[in-house]
Formats: sequence, C-alpha cells, structure tokens
Amino acid sequence: MPFHKHTVYELELYISGDINLITDKSTYHMQNGYLTLVPPGVWHRTTTVDTSIPYERIVLNIKPSIIDSISTAQTDLAQCFFKDGPTNIQVLKLDNAQMTRYIKFCHQLIPIINSNEFGADIRRRNLLAEIMLITNDAARSKQASLTNIIPPLIKRITAYVDANIANDLTLAAFSKHFFLNSSYISRYFKSYMGLSLHAYIIEKRIELAKSLLSQGNSVSDTCSLCGFGNYSNFIRTFNRHVGVSPGHYVQK
Repeated sequence: MPFHKHTVYELELYISGDINLITDKSTYHMQNGYLTLVPPGVWHRTTTVDTSIPYERIVLNIKPSIIDSISTAQTDLAQCFFKDGPTNIQVLKLDNAQMTRYIKFCHQLIPIINSNEFGADIRRRNLLAEIMLITNDAARSKQASLTNIIPPLIKRITAYVDANIANDLTLAAFSKHFFLNSSYISRYFKSYMGLSLHAYIIEKRIELAKSLLSQGNSVSDTCSLCGFGNYSNFIRTFNRHVGVSPGHYVQK
C-alpha cells in the first residue's frame, strides 16, 4: 500500500497478519486486536512483513459530518481520534469482549451501508454509534504498548523535510546533508514509503500551502513560504493536487 492520507476518519481493526503500520515519524508492528485511529489528513501506509500469514482486517472510513451527526453536546465521538493531537495516529488495544462486539457490529453494519430499506438509516446510525462508543472506551484505557521501529534514516529524512520545507529540497541537497549518494536516498525512501521522495515533498508543500492560505496569507507569500520558488509552477501544482487554483481555494 503506498503512503496516503484521507479526508475522512479511518478505523482499522487488525485481526491477523504480520503487518507494520508506517507514518512519516513512526513504524509500529501490528497485533491481533490492535485498532488504529487515523484522523483526516494524516499520512500512513501498511506493509506486509511475512506474506505467508493471512492478512485480515476490518476498515471503516467515516465522513466527519457523520461522526458529528451521531455525537451530542455531552458525547463527542470524534475525541478518540485526537487524544495525542490532530496529526497523530492512535493505536488502541481492544480486549476480547470489545473485539467480539466491535466485529459483530461491523458485520451487521456492512450489509446495510447502501441500503434504502425502511429503517436502514436508523440501524446504520445505531450500529456506528455502538462502534464509536467501543472505540472511545478503549481510547481512555487501552492504549497499545508500542515500540517505534522506524529506520533512523527515514526518520531523519522526514524531519529534514519538515525543517526545510521552504528551502532547497533537491536530491543534491539531501546528498550533501546526509553524506549519501542521491540515488541511494531516493531508492531507499521509495522502497520504504511507497512513493518517491519528490512526491512526498510536493504533498507536504501543498498541505502547508492550504494551511497558509486558510490563515490569510497571499498566494505569492504562500508560494515563497512553501519553497516552490516559481510562481507559475506553484499555481499549476496546487491546481493539479487540490482541484482548484490557490485563489479559488481562498474564496471557497
């Protein structure tokens, strides 16, 4: 699976398999009963370590508006996603009872996700509320005990990107900073992350650009602060990745 992010909340329950969960800052080995909570906009991927072991999981992608609709003033069902901040993935450990109930509710939910039968909307709402209640209960008491096994070079590269997002991030700059061959850096990063270093940098710069524009920065200032340098290239790249020009993004 390539490095990617969502505009929705993602819940991923690991049932079996020899799997690593990878973010831009950490790598964790998944176990039976681990429940991963991915907020919108957070980069992640999974890789199979031993392909001879069957990989089984249940994934739910939920629009923020749906979580809002089943929450109340007293019970915010989205809070479990942000226990450690809006840019971190949570990994919970469900006990046997929680896991049994979680799987049961998912199996009841999946067949009626697109149903127009009478009462299906209420059943979907109730089942999703039960799933999110289990998740929030686990978030308060069942944080998984994890060891970060991310390769040191990957961690250093992503940290360097974050610290120098407005500066020169060509392969030559990485080679000079890390005293490593640029081709080696490029191949190593892509083999681990599932996308090229160049693509990763562009995505990071687009994320920053969206944030700066939302804060009221001008298009030209945003272009400079994000390290694009060339104004026309910034407009084309932003349009290709976001679907609208920076100016229209501000208006929307």
